[in-house]
Amino acid sequence: MADTYSEWFSVVAAAAYIGVSVFTIRQLADRGLLPCTRDINGWRWFSLHDLQALKAARAAAGLKSGRKRHCAPKMDDKGAGNGRA
Repeated sequence: MADTYSEWFSVVAAAAYIGVSVFTIRQLADRGLLPCTRDINGWRWFSLHDLQALKAARAAAGLKSGRKRHCAPKMDDKGAGNGRA
């Protein structure tokens, strides 16, 4: 990698930066939609420039950053859950 280390992101860091899952980052790379380079150990690395471009494209397309979260169980008015353990 020719640039400084701080300009390259691991899969986990790239996912956090974009606000998507690690699986999504890998899919985008596998489909050729997000360029990556691999080190001698086979780890994928993503450039800051490419991540910024992807983030801007997602914003322009109206895609929200952030993963969908599972909702907590609804509580009744006494603060008790749905009764399941």
